[in-house]
Amino acid sequence: MLAKRLIFPICLIATLAIQAQDSLLLHDYTFMKQSDPWLTSPNAAALTRFSYQNMSQAGLSFSGEKGGFTNYFASDDATLLNANVESFYRYNQHTIFYGNLSYENYSGRHMAGSAFINPERKPFDLIEDSLTNEGTKHRDTYNLTGGFGCSVVNGFSIGGKIAFTAANMAKYKDLRHQNKLMDLQLSAGIYADITPWLNLGAYYLHHRNTESITFGTYGTSDKVYKTLVSYANFTGHVEQFGQEGYTDKSREMPLVTNNNGIGIQFSISNSQLALYATYAFTYGWGYYGNKSPYTITYSEHDSNKHTLQLQAAYSNCKSKHVIDFNMDFETLQNNATTYREQKNATGATFYDYFTPTKNANKQWKNASLVYTLHLGIRETIPSWTLQTGINWMTRKQTAYVYPYYRRQDISNYSPIVSVCRNIVTAKGVWSVTLNGSYLKGSGSPFEDNTFQTPSDKQVTPPSMEAYLYREYQYLTASQFSLGGNVKYAFIFPNTHLKTYTQISLAHQKANETYSYSNGQNHTQAILAIGCEF
Repeated sequence: MLAKRLIFPICLIATLAIQAQDSLLLHDYTFMKQSDPWLTSPNAAALTRFSYQNMSQAGLSFSGEKGGFTNYFASDDATLLNANVESFYRYNQHTIFYGNLSYENYSGRHMAGSAFINPERKPFDLIEDSLTNEGTKHRDTYNLTGGFGCSVVNGFSIGGKIAFTAANMAKYKDLRHQNKLMDLQLSAGIYADITPWLNLGAYYLHHRNTESITFGTYGTSDKVYKTLVSYANFTGHVEQFGQEGYTDKSREMPLVTNNNGIGIQFSISNSQLALYATYAFTYGWGYYGNKSPYTITYSEHDSNKHTLQLQAAYSNCKSKHVIDFNMDFETLQNNATTYREQKNATGATFYDYFTPTKNANKQWKNASLVYTLHLGIRETIPSWTLQTGINWMTRKQTAYVYPYYRRQDISNYSPIVSVCRNIVTAKGVWSVTLNGSYLKGSGSPFEDNTFQTPSDKQVTPPSMEAYLYREYQYLTASQFSLGGNVKYAFIFPNTHLKTYTQISLAHQKANETYSYSNGQNHTQAILAIGCEF
């Protein structure tokens, strides 16, 4: 009799345990995070839309890549170790917290090119004027992000977010340089449920980026090192490494950029259809050098950026259709300062500044249109995910060294496609993904011209042809990419951790070869482990 009474509760407990395990297995962190575009926007006030209790993800990955088909500032033989933790945490029914912590350890061989960590969308570039000084570069990157959303009254929320990134990079061959990066983003926003089907949001964003560079050599040497200060399109002026100029070895040289922006958001939704839109405008300004009467500020820049994000989603109990459109448009102008060195009554050197001279105009336009279809959704894991779309980019740059100027107007388009199959078994979930893309560009590497006929004393500005054509090949050459990954997720024994392992492989190949090409192939392999809880 006692045995009969015990059978039912034991079976019930076992059944509930199996159901809880299956439920955890069928929850996918990425799918849940991307299910609502408000959750990944800069406006943390919208975190109150988070509909789950808590969810977290931790991961560790190691990647290696080889092949000469890279941009001019990248490596043809690199490794990257990445560790990260991310979490959405419900403190109570009114408050949601978000946090992210990550670390990257990067090492690349045969690197020269730019002295900046990432020279893309910089007001100018500092480029080694030689191909014989390639060496190893090492970078450590730390990121900490935190945010909260709090519902203060029914349907109205406030929130804030801070994202801090610090990085250190060093090159281990002359001309050596050490980089220190500090990137800080602060945002504050509001969110309101106007009606059951209409939601509005707005936010303010402040972004400060400072990258300081110290140049040097090891020991003493009679070798002369030169750097091309590239205003745009790998032309500008060349300076010799020494006690002054952009590569002054006697002081740390910071490139500072400050941005302030505002964004507005709205969404309209019912039980099946959801429409979302965000528009943001950002104004930026900054300088290179040290802001002091007794030191030199070498350049000043300002920029404007417009960003638009649209999404339409239709879903039912077993499938979901999503169309995403993203676009950004940015303009930047850089000006070289003009100054005169003087001495005061005590003999101290100071500088008088005059009207700056424009040396670069830059413009970027990017757009993407992507359609995603999720089929056979169980909990938050679809049986199939199909994605197709197209990316488009155009870049216009002009460098001025009066009376000379150099223009570049290039663009590319890239259709993409991917297929993911999730297979749920008794003990885990297998995920197999295949993806591919094709890219084709247009435009000329450069167009040199003059405003007027140069005099006999005016010299044609210098040019770094090798890096010019390497970048041009990377951005415009006909090329394709193929890749895939296999992932297995399971419940780690005696825990509530959904653990996974993943292997990824990607190959990129250029179908065209230009002058100074460093290769036509690039391959990357990634091994990752992690857990969701």
